[in-house]
Amino acid sequence: MFAQQRKKAHVDVGPLRDLLNKKTKRFIPRRQEDAHEFLRALLEQIQTECRSTSLEKTTPDPVSATFRWEAEIAFTCKECGQETKVPEILMDISLAVDAGNTIKSLLDHYFKEELVDRKCGKCAAEQSTCRRTIKKLPDLLVIQLQRFRVMAGETSVRKRMDAVQLQSSVKLGPFLGKNDLQEDIENREEKEKDGRGVEGMYKIRSIVSHFGDQLSAGHYVCDVYDRAKPEKHRWITFDDDRVIERENYPERSRSCYLIMYERV
Repeated sequence: MFAQQRKKAHVDVGPLRDLLNKKTKRFIPRRQEDAHEFLRALLEQIQTECRSTSLEKTTPDPVSATFRWEAEIAFTCKECGQETKVPEILMDISLAVDAGNTIKSLLDHYFKEELVDRKCGKCAAEQSTCRRTIKKLPDLLVIQLQRFRVMAGETSVRKRMDAVQLQSSVKLGPFLGKNDLQEDIENREEKEKDGRGVEGMYKIRSIVSHFGDQLSAGHYVCDVYDRAKPEKHRWITFDDDRVIERENYPERSRSCYLIMYERV
């Protein structure tokens, strides 16, 4: 009733993988590979090829223009109050799955102030507070959930099956610095045709899920929002050669691995 399956509408990504492997020598056919590493390698290769052509001088790098976001980490000495700011350039964000049970709670944990061991260059004190703020928002926000980790006291990588509830929308506006929020508002007002809000609102657009309990084995499935027919609010699941149309994205709380949000 809620899903319709088709068998002939799948896309074979094998040629894309083979082409990328010729350039990077990183992916072996018929071996389980990490979807996050594949995405990053693909984006890096696109950037490399754009920079090797004359397009870069006349056209912005499409990867940076779409995925790049800028942050700033402020370290404040606990003893003398000396503040040091460190810029950070990111193409995606990795969140610890044991820090909460929703995407929002994981983001709150990522941006919260914390106490870290860092020697002050002024008074030589050993501890500082650390706080990260966003300087510039991306058009597409890619979130990787840290499901594959080396557990304490072990040497092998294991998969965490913590449930993380996906949310149809998230806001990054609260994590913008005050001056950066005002600048973002002004930039949006200058671009009336953009039509996007100033609260840093993002809508979920795709989910890559990993099924299995090992890094070296398992199965990936991708759920994608159908942008071709937005009036239908339809989602499409790509599961090898099976293509399934849905009215919404399915429950993926224990398998979701990569989530992509689009700024609206």
